[in-house]
Amino acid sequence: MSSDSDEIGHTSGRELLVGESLPMLDLYRTIRKIAPGEISVLINGESGTGKDLVARTIHALSPRRDGPYVAVNCGAIAAELAESELFGHMKGAFTGATSVHNGFFKQAEGGVLFLDELTEMRLDLQVKLLRVLESQTFQPVGAERPQSSDVRIIASSNRELSDAMANGQLRRDLYYRVAQFSLDLPPLRQRGEDVVLLAKAFLEEQCSGGSVRKQFSDEALDILRIYHWPGNIRELRNVVARAFLLADTEIGLKDLPGNLVSAQSTTPDELHLPDGQTLEDVERRIIVTTLHAHNGNKTTAARDLGISLKTLYNRLKHYEAKNLLSPPDA
Repeated sequence: MSSDSDEIGHTSGRELLVGESLPMLDLYRTIRKIAPGEISVLINGESGTGKDLVARTIHALSPRRDGPYVAVNCGAIAAELAESELFGHMKGAFTGATSVHNGFFKQAEGGVLFLDELTEMRLDLQVKLLRVLESQTFQPVGAERPQSSDVRIIASSNRELSDAMANGQLRRDLYYRVAQFSLDLPPLRQRGEDVVLLAKAFLEEQCSGGSVRKQFSDEALDILRIYHWPGNIRELRNVVARAFLLADTEIGLKDLPGNLVSAQSTTPDELHLPDGQTLEDVERRIIVTTLHAHNGNKTTAARDLGISLKTLYNRLKHYEAKNLLSPPDA
């Protein structure tokens, strides 16, 4: 029987996502279920967790796979060209409009429009975007009549959405329209041995097409395993690219950035408790370390901790509110 990740790679015709950890297997199953539909999807996750790859995978597994995939950085849309960029313009619509310009909605016709970092979009543009999503029509600048919109919307954010709405950075009505299904991506530090799988995949990319084959030493892989990866997959990719340039045939400790080698990361078998720790600090370290040892599986972590699953969820919710869910420092 094929695994969920094998099915996704086979069905899409390309392996965009790499990972066999429990959080990723859950993600694969969810993607398979939501991809065939037309509902809008909001992908939440820390910066560098691969939101664009997940959006591309949904597109590749959907009936729209033969249509275009258009990715837009919402924070990079110039204010003076915002409407033109999104909806296009007609020739002569304004000074400098010397020809018809197709905006992102037209470019994505029949496919997927990926709105990356939606919370970075200006509020006035959010209003106009909401109108298009509700009416399924858009009007290019200078056009006499609206045009129909046949796109599937996938959006992303690396912000806490409740905070973004409370702070006025995201319209609540737009959130409910875009987040018909909300998908949470696990950070790399919760994906266990996926770090090694990804590192080897990135190294293979570096080796492909070249005459020199390189590999990781066991010591280097151990460092990659225990580092907490605040920059997630993007940081890992950069580390591998750097190490590939520096290494001869084997990537060792000397080829890794100093902050990785010197990081006092905690492993499941070794929990350091510095002096001056409160009882709450000690409890948090034990819970978070155990959770990481189980690749984010809360059921088995709760069992090993000897607490109920409800208690574990309550503790994690408390730590998340205080931004204390990163791996404990030594």
